[in-house]
Amino acid sequence: MEKKISNVGIVCNPNIVEKEKDFILKVLKQVQNFIKSTNGEILVEHNVYKAIGKFLKCRKCPVKESSIKDMHCDVLLVFGGDGTILHTINAVQDVPVLGINLGKFGFMTDLNKNNASEKLENLFEGNFFIENYDMLNVHDKYNAVNEVVISYKFPARLLDFKIKINKDKNDEVINFSSDGVVVATQTGSTAYSLSLGGPVIHPDANVFVITPMNSFLGNTKPLVVPSDSEIFINIERANEDTFLIIDGKVVEKVNAGDKISVKKSDKAAKFIRFEKTMRCAKIFKI
Repeated sequence: MEKKISNVGIVCNPNIVEKEKDFILKVLKQVQNFIKSTNGEILVEHNVYKAIGKFLKCRKCPVKESSIKDMHCDVLLVFGGDGTILHTINAVQDVPVLGINLGKFGFMTDLNKNNASEKLENLFEGNFFIENYDMLNVHDKYNAVNEVVISYKFPARLLDFKIKINKDKNDEVINFSSDGVVVATQTGSTAYSLSLGGPVIHPDANVFVITPMNSFLGNTKPLVVPSDSEIFINIERANEDTFLIIDGKVVEKVNAGDKISVKKSDKAAKFIRFEKTMRCAKIFKI
């Protein structure tokens, strides 16, 4: 059992706010009823507040408009799919996330329209636990929940990579040509890496996976490495419009001669859970 919840942040995929307004409002009113006795507050992302904020006036439970990065709270309720959750975690780290699936797949979510009311009761009664998931760090600047990708803007233009894996001061080097490369966490192993032929990694395994994107002649296979390794990706050859991509978001342009350092982050993605499940098994139930 975890501590009682008093302050809640609300985030939603902006593309579904109007469509799902009635459901979101229903959930928020339930949240208000739970926390009005705790002197807590609800922090609502701008686009949600504009749509339904006027319906949530409550003297005993203030509702305030907030940016995601300024949400200092006990839990973030995220309405949407996995993309919305990734965006939220990258904006606010160290705050546990509870996903309510209004997207297509929702591998990271525990709630949906059918069970949201029941699960929220469990949440506010303290009947939940927090699971921590490894993240990747790039250059002590970016953190990724799923994956780090280096890729050309257009397909079928080969990049050359020299990758050094440093563990316990012993270096292993691999060289290959491909459309790009993906470094994925255990969580990310069920995402882009999987579609490229990478393995599904159990969330308790202390490993990451390096997956080439359509390697030349198909002769370079995914490589599983210990999660305490530091991975140095040397870009030996690159075309214009080659990018560093973090969890699906382009963050930098990269060039031939650049070296990208990837390692385990000292941050963790925190998720609210209600029962122990082998979450990667979801991938086999699509």
